[in-house]
Amino acid sequence: MIYLGNAFALSMVDENCVIEVNTLSEDEVLEKLNDGFISIVGHLSTSLLYSNLLGIEIPMKRTTLMLKKDDILIVGQYVGPRLEEGVIDLPENSTIIWKMVRLL
Repeated sequence: MIYLGNAFALSMVDENCVIEVNTLSEDEVLEKLNDGFISIVGHLSTSLLYSNLLGIEIPMKRTTLMLKKDDILIVGQYVGPRLEEGVIDLPENSTIIWKMVRLL
């Protein structure tokens, strides 16, 4: 299963596992999401921001996730000045770095 989220926490994995993290381009993210995904983006403004950046609908869905082997979690990691509440466009001098998290 492929998930798209705005954070990764160690509570999302079993206590005994190996985690692989890779950086993806926006095109690679879209290619991975093309065949379907589950959004676990927990904030409406973040889902709207991701939707604007990727050009596809990213619904908001607060949920708890436990990754299993062969699952993929794509995480949008914001880098920049602290965002104001409700921002749906990236401010100047900021970016989203897309990370792919997998259990090996």
